[in-house]
Amino acid sequence: MKLFLSTCFFLSILSPVVLAEGTQTPLGLEAVTGVRSNYIQRGFKVADQVLDFQLEGEVSLSNTLFLNYGGWYLTETDEGDYSELGFRLALTKNWDNWQLTGLTEYKDIDNSEFDSGFYLSSKLKYFFTQSESESDKFTHSLSLEVAYDTGAEGFFTELEFTTFYTVNKDSYLQLDLAATALNNYYDASGARDFNARLTYTYQLTDQVSISPFTEISVALKDRDDGSLFASGIWFEVSF
Repeated sequence: MKLFLSTCFFLSILSPVVLAEGTQTPLGLEAVTGVRSNYIQRGFKVADQVLDFQLEGEVSLSNTLFLNYGGWYLTETDEGDYSELGFRLALTKNWDNWQLTGLTEYKDIDNSEFDSGFYLSSKLKYFFTQSESESDKFTHSLSLEVAYDTGAEGFFTELEFTTFYTVNKDSYLQLDLAATALNNYYDASGARDFNARLTYTYQLTDQVSISPFTEISVALKDRDDGSLFASGIWFEVSF
């Protein structure tokens, strides 16, 4: 019932946007709602089936400098009562094939063994040079993120490889492969997990898309919950 009521409420908010498909959308915002079978984050299973809502936007400060802002609410829809309210602010600088992002997030967490707090990170990403041929449908990037979580009172590091494959003008595949390590993160240290996520995105219209996905987290050290699996779908609207 919680899942049904929450979904109906959110779609009722988005419905004017969807109906106005043919109009211009100058706000530069994106709203996302989704459901997933498990909530996995940084090598930890945080909750069972969850429903989340997100709203974010971006402001261009120059041709190479961008400010991203957003917030989200996430709630457990099964028997659990986990909930999470968060806000983020990120500053991104692009130059040549490089991208540097500084991120600040705050999460208010209820009914969980995990703690509320700030997540402060720096991420450096390199985009591999691609040919300009239309037959080249792949785009690749490699990134390194180092972060400190005040709730966990520890450091988190992730090395991630991402590849995009353009299926056609309306859809693409994204594969994310990452390895993580912790330093005194909820008293855990050392290599944490290898994780992979495969996402397929289909553009229903210029403003509306759906993205089913599946992911796996494989422990690199002994972990009580072993390997973790999850799948879900996101519904995205730009306006």
